Amino acid sequence: MNISNQKKINKYLMVIFIMCIFYYLICFLTEGKFISAVFANDPSDTFMDFFNSINGAKYDPYNDNFSNYPALACLIYKVFLNIIPGSMRTGDGFSLRNNQMAMIGFLLFLICTLWIMQILIRQKYKANEFSQNILFIVLLISAPFMFAFERGNIILLCFVFSMFFCFFFDSENKILKELSFLALAIAAAIKIYPAVLGLILIKRKNFKDAFRLAIYGIFVFVLPFFAYEGIHSLKIMIRALQYTSNLTEELGYGVNVSLYNILKTCSSILNIHITNIHINIIYILVFGILLFVFFKAKEKWIELLCLVLFLVLGPKTNYYYITIFFSIPFIEFMNFLCSTSSNPFEKKNGLTAIMFAIIFIPLPLGKVTLLSVDKKFFVSFSMLIQYLAIIWMVILIAFEIVPSFAKTGKYKKLSNMFLGIIGCCCTLTIILLAIFR
Repeated sequence: MNISNQKKINKYLMVIFIMCIFYYLICFLTEGKFISAVFANDPSDTFMDFFNSINGAKYDPYNDNFSNYPALACLIYKVFLNIIPGSMRTGDGFSLRNNQMAMIGFLLFLICTLWIMQILIRQKYKANEFSQNILFIVLLISAPFMFAFERGNIILLCFVFSMFFCFFFDSENKILKELSFLALAIAAAIKIYPAVLGLILIKRKNFKDAFRLAIYGIFVFVLPFFAYEGIHSLKIMIRALQYTSNLTEELGYGVNVSLYNILKTCSSILNIHITNIHINIIYILVFGILLFVFFKAKEKWIELLCLVLFLVLGPKTNYYYITIFFSIPFIEFMNFLCSTSSNPFEKKNGLTAIMFAIIFIPLPLGKVTLLSVDKKFFVSFSMLIQYLAIIWMVILIAFEIVPSFAKTGKYKKLSNMFLGIIGCCCTLTIILLAIFR
């Protein structure tokens, strides 16, 4: 470990920590004025992803509730329902939130996921104890994690299983390696999209491992549906997913970090009509870039960042808690900065560090008026800046393509400069129009 770099990284983490604390302090001093700048605009709905889902476990999630959750997630919620005395299961999700036993189950769920998370961070982040503690605290109070905590979403469990896979899929310990495959299978059976992380085995040409992972995944995903009505229930879940994905325009463009939503947000600000054909072309371009760089990248943090951008940007509706997955490449990025022999924050590394910080830091900023009229999920400037930071991650990934085609260092430098200037101009234009339109 480079001691000098570690000190610089600690200062960087402390800056993120201080800015997060600043946001919460501003919220306290303004009586919560800027809470909705980051969190969903529904003050009475805190933790209700958890308690509504527990309430839904009283019924058949597919025939009765048209659920878009995979069956394993529904069965997990049914376990939490069964710890509540039968006489107290009446009412709705809000009454369960007021139930002592239900709340204790929820608190245990949070504590266990956080405990596993801190163990994994200490295992993977190769720094001193002080730096490990700061990193863990920074992630806990960051905007993505606080959003996930406030929602009480099961994505927290999905995340720790995914993190376990990313940190141990290449372990020399055969038991840890096999457990990591099972962990990803469970994560994908809870939220589906973590399955994309398995591509890292394909890249390493570990085809036997990839096949075994696929078998685990299919088994863990499909088998729980037979606790209900098997394939019939699976078909209902797929239809429910399609229905939910089409609610973006009705609810508003806030708290949704999918590429589709970001494009719709930016096109509305720029007053440009964007069709599904245009969106599909941009999808192909963006995911083509991510896929190309993923297979070419040598650093693990770049590989993981490409895969995380896949699972963040891919679905048509992907709420802000999905950005907790950025902490996986972020930890690897911190390790990379610790090990480099030069200034860890020079050039592209510095820009990447800034974009990570913007994604994690909640900002006390007001609404984008243009996108806030009669919408439940309005767009705040904090959300807009975070959307743009995610797109900048794609631009920084695109910088990795140039060396593959550039014949000279001069051409590489000019190409990256041109790409950077275009990105800066577009970003500045969007922010200015959002302010003054």
